[in-house]
Formats: sequence, C-alpha cells, structure tokens
Amino acid sequence: MIRLFRASNFRCLESIEVEFAPIFNLIHGANASGKTSLLEALGYLGRGKSFRGAPTQALLRHGCDEFVLYGETLVDGRKHRLGVRNSRAGLEVRVDGASDTGVAGLAEGLQARGWARLALPAGHAPFADGGFRTPSGKCEFFSAALAHEGLDPLPAWHP
Repeated sequence: MIRLFRASNFRCLESIEVEFAPIFNLIHGANASGKTSLLEALGYLGRGKSFRGAPTQALLRHGCDEFVLYGETLVDGRKHRLGVRNSRAGLEVRVDGASDTGVAGLAEGLQARGWARLALPAGHAPFADGGFRTPSGKCEFFSAALAHEGLDPLPAWHP
C-alpha cells in the first residue's frame, strides 16, 4: 500500500502530497477539484499508463513539459520508493533509486520488491469496464447508519 504520494504537474495537480492511512482513506471534494486526477496519478505510478488510455500530452498540466509522480510504501516492514517522470521525451521509471526504462522495468521492479498484481476473476472488477454495476452506473455507498435512522440508506447525489 502506498503510504506517501507526491505528484507534480499531472493533469490539474500542480503539486500535491498525500499521506495515506494504513487501512482506509476517503477522497472527497468539489467537482473539478482533482479527485479523479489523484486516482489516475496513483494508477499511473503503479502501471506506467493512464487507466483512461490518455496520451502523455493529455496528462501534462497546461503549460508544463513533464509530470513527476512519487510514492513510498512498506512491504514486509521495508520502505520502498517508486518514481515516474514522463514528458514528450519519454518515460523514466525509478524503483528504489534504480533507473529502469519503460513499463516493463516498472512491473519487474515492483514484482522484485514484493508487489503482486491482483488476478481477479472475470466480473469481479466492476470499474474495469468503465462503470459500476449499479442502477446509476456510478459508485454508490450504502449507509447502515442512515438506514438505522430511518433515512434513505443509498442517498442520491444531485448536482
């Protein structure tokens, strides 16, 4: 699990640093505040590509030539560092200070340090095809506390 994450010049994120809790983290904010950019940056750090399939140019903050992503994690009690820099010139990856080139080096570096890709059976990754299997097609949270109070346990969001 990523414990510390930094991003600069990624989509709308000029500069951000986040320390994640070890068990549960909630990301919230107003529309267009950078929530999806943060999630996409985290995904890019682990995969070396956008989950939206966006080209590098679309991920660069307006007016910038490169973006940099950095994360720290603990695996079996040992701290590991992972960094990605991408620009029009190409992708640079560093895992624990060692420079690798491209996505293959990123995957190999992560595997060598104890990371494993989740192998989920078909149908068990509702977000993989771009939508959630809910009536709205969006992530919906059931609230047992609201249900206990006699309120709608699946509140609707209205813009």
